[in-house]
Amino acid sequence: MPTSDFDKARRLIKQLDPVLEAAETLRKAHGAGLKEPSGHPNMHPVRAAMKNLELELEGALGQIARSRRQDDLERQRRQARYKKK
Repeated sequence: MPTSDFDKARRLIKQLDPVLEAAETLRKAHGAGLKEPSGHPNMHPVRAAMKNLELELEGALGQIARSRRQDDLERQRRQARYKKK
């Protein structure tokens, strides 16, 4: 695998770490909410965790899309330089 592929993989892992942490927080909040008696009104931790997960997903998807565009532009520049020679 070329070094750039390892860099891309490292970047993707770094971008997805906050999403995975937010998902784990949501799992914990959901599990704690299930242990409450039925009709328990305190769902704030679950709602907050869901909102946090959505924000992290939104941010990660934006970063991934930007990274993909930058990679495509870089590939196009390399190909254009190669074609000029």
